[in-house]
Amino acid sequence: MSRAPLGAFLDEVRSMLQRSGGALHPRGERARESPDAAVDRVLACGRELLDNPSVEALTAASAELDSAVRILRRRSVPVEPLVGLGSEMEDALLAAVTGEARRDLREYTHSVGERILSQLAGGSASPSELADQLDVEISQISRAAKTLRDNGLIEVRTAPGDRRRRIYRATSQDASVRRRRAWRSLVERLAALRAEDVRSDLLPGRVGDRLGAKPMAGICAAFRDDIESGRYEPTPAHEVDVPKTNGGVRPAAALRFADRLAYAALVERCRAEIEASLVSERTVLWPRGAKSDKQWLELEGFVSDSEDTHVLSMDIQSFYDSIRHDILADALERAGCDQAVMSDLRAWLREITEGRERGLPQGLTASDPLATVVLAPLDLALASAGVRFVRHGDDVRAVGSLADVRDAARVVRDQLRSLELTINDDKTRVLRHATYMDRRNEVSGAVRGYLEASDHVERHSAIFSLLDALGADVELSWRWYHDTLSVREVMESIGSPWDPSDTAALMIVLKEAAQAEEASARLAAKWATPRDPSGTVLVQTGIAMLAAAGAVEPADELDARIVARPEYAGPLSSYIEATAPENPSAVAGLLQRIDDTGETYGAQWLHFYEALGNAGEHGEFDSLARSHLEATDRNWMRRLRAARFMAHRDNLDTDRFADIADQAPAALRDDVLSIMNHTTPQPPDTLAKNEGATASALVAAAPV
Repeated sequence: MSRAPLGAFLDEVRSMLQRSGGALHPRGERARESPDAAVDRVLACGRELLDNPSVEALTAASAELDSAVRILRRRSVPVEPLVGLGSEMEDALLAAVTGEARRDLREYTHSVGERILSQLAGGSASPSELADQLDVEISQISRAAKTLRDNGLIEVRTAPGDRRRRIYRATSQDASVRRRRAWRSLVERLAALRAEDVRSDLLPGRVGDRLGAKPMAGICAAFRDDIESGRYEPTPAHEVDVPKTNGGVRPAAALRFADRLAYAALVERCRAEIEASLVSERTVLWPRGAKSDKQWLELEGFVSDSEDTHVLSMDIQSFYDSIRHDILADALERAGCDQAVMSDLRAWLREITEGRERGLPQGLTASDPLATVVLAPLDLALASAGVRFVRHGDDVRAVGSLADVRDAARVVRDQLRSLELTINDDKTRVLRHATYMDRRNEVSGAVRGYLEASDHVERHSAIFSLLDALGADVELSWRWYHDTLSVREVMESIGSPWDPSDTAALMIVLKEAAQAEEASARLAAKWATPRDPSGTVLVQTGIAMLAAAGAVEPADELDARIVARPEYAGPLSSYIEATAPENPSAVAGLLQRIDDTGETYGAQWLHFYEALGNAGEHGEFDSLARSHLEATDRNWMRRLRAARFMAHRDNLDTDRFADIADQAPAALRDDVLSIMNHTTPQPPDTLAKNEGATASALVAAAPV
């Protein structure tokens, strides 16, 4: 539970005591209130605590309330309502403690049961033998064995000549029994999951992304029921091409909500072991076993603060998609993860990838700790070689002399070769530290020049200087050391407010950069050479600056052939979000021109529709959404997102959608159910019967 309701309750109890004792209340406007008003506020805050009880919060609140009641009685203040509240809190606390204890015992029993079955795979054993082999109390063996026997997974016999000695033997399991047993390791950490643990940062706006704590808990309970009843089976992922910020695409995994829960629950079981297996958090910045935010500024700060002469920057080609599952299993075993969890994780990955033995689902938080533990041998090798380095994901930075960083590069290549991974040569550079800092200072100086401009003319000129500093140097562009940061985040990292207002200069730069980029693309196509990336950075920066300025007019002037490119999806989404509420017609025209180019990806439209939000209440975007829904292509992410957009406005042709829904990939079934439930509601029991308890709870909790 959040600290805010508990803090509010404690504040109200203490202020009530201050008033009852005649002390001057810090909030003078309440000092003259009646005691009844103070008690009412305490009761209201107490009810809020009881709405979502937790052991920690109720323990603190109950103790504070009990002390307050004793003091108020000595002051002859009526306390009956507070005594009643205290009794409710004690009952809720007992229920919460009992529930936690029962859950912990049940989950531990499941874990022991899995270990017993694994041990019995090699032959029969007695309870005392199993207790010694598994290093647990014999009472735990007996409790877990009873559950296994009830589920038909083991037989219990007596030893010949000793009728008191029991012998356990694994049974031959039919398909239904195996289904009941499968995925039991998922159950233990379900209660710890939150919506952010299953959200995809590459595919925004999926069903269930914005669940609160209570609905999420209900869906997790429904998922537990599906697991216990043997109804849960993983659904193969639907891969979606997602634009990269530097051009090209990466494959993101679209999964059903139950599969996202399963993946997060399995990884949750391994987080502590992964965290313990990694080197210092000052070296491996992110991701780690423990949950943490990305540390891009710390990555750059490591280089900026160094006094060494050279810098090495490296990352891995198609990292998440290239990780072998057997190498991942070896890494988890070295980290000390539970064998049953590792077995279920490999089986789950095999189901999701349809037998492919390589790759982690991209975009999901659960993939991050698995990816980082695979690189633990690389971290240890660099540390053992005395290399001064940091790692952020698959991005490695090392500093030292020229010889030092070249040696570091060899260590990285050797270690990656043993992990069957490949260095991304396009993003690998050895640079002089002075060159890096000169470029860093140039960017900072250009930003300050813009911020300090005293009039329109100076600001107009400063925009050109800023964009030139960010993107003109092909060898060391802004993106080299801010690979995923937006322009706005760069400005914030420098520590100054930024609110550009002169859009005329930006539009000039955008048009010139667009022309240069088209020319570069033609040359690259003709001579099979890489495109000049500086124009791309300039266009991305210019669009981001327009979004920050909230400039509406350029929507009619932006070149759709350029901004339709996948690398501009991020800044263009920010621009749409900023301008669509003010001028939906202009934004609708821009999106239609972008759509007409035929150059977009489905994942781009997920971002665009998400950015539109509630804009277009007069139907400005309906024609575009209808054309997306009725398209005959296989762009399912776009088609279903358009259907949700129309259903939210009660403008969806349900008969037409029913025909389309039958053809959608199985991994997108939750999206289909959510839309259908909004337009033609089904009874919950019918939905649960056809789709399972998890899907039923999800659709009920997360409407369109």
